[in-house]
Amino acid sequence: PHGGYWRVTLYARSGDWDLETFPTKEAPFAVAQSRIEGLTTCATEQPIGATAPFVPEVSTWWGTQEVHLRAGTPPRVASWQHLGDASSWDPLYAIGGSSCSVDKAIGTMPAKRQSIQHAVWGVRDCSDAGFRRLAPDFVELSEAGWNQVVADKFYFGMEIFLLRYTMSRHRKVVDPSCFKMVLSFIWRMASRTPFASLAGRVVHSRCTAWA
Repeated sequence: PHGGYWRVTLYARSGDWDLETFPTKEAPFAVAQSRIEGLTTCATEQPIGATAPFVPEVSTWWGTQEVHLRAGTPPRVASWQHLGDASSWDPLYAIGGSSCSVDKAIGTMPAKRQSIQHAVWGVRDCSDAGFRRLAPDFVELSEAGWNQVVADKFYFGMEIFLLRYTMSRHRKVVDPSCFKMVLSFIWRMASRTPFASLAGRVVHSRCTAWA
């Protein structure tokens, strides 16, 4: 809650960026307690309904479109929780990584989005945006949680859920290549893969062993 440096990772919903070969885009961003200075074309507008801490600016590219984002947190009663199974999916857990508690009360981050389309004479746009939080790291390991992960269509999110579920059954991945193949298959067949079948397809597959 008092960190001075966070990292944001932007994912395409399908797991791949249409015009790039990279699976993700990462950008560092600072956290500020004071109101945010305006973006160039957004004057002094603030994200509607945003409170501290604020994210002053995150920048990335989508093909020929330059995107700048700034956001804040919604008014809420914080609900901090330690994620006891984060070590199942975060290889950097032992040195800090996802070992920090998360605020489960944040569902959507109010934000401003400025875009510059360089392929169309640098046309600029500034609009309100609400970034819904994807939470595969703490949704319930249940049919409802699985259905939410499937509906999100978030590849890495599905991987996180499956690794958490495997740990909850006292198993661990011993063959990463095998697990990636299973994950790829389940990703393609997710809408036809009920929660009840995950134990057979993943947990008790040859990819895992007793922890």
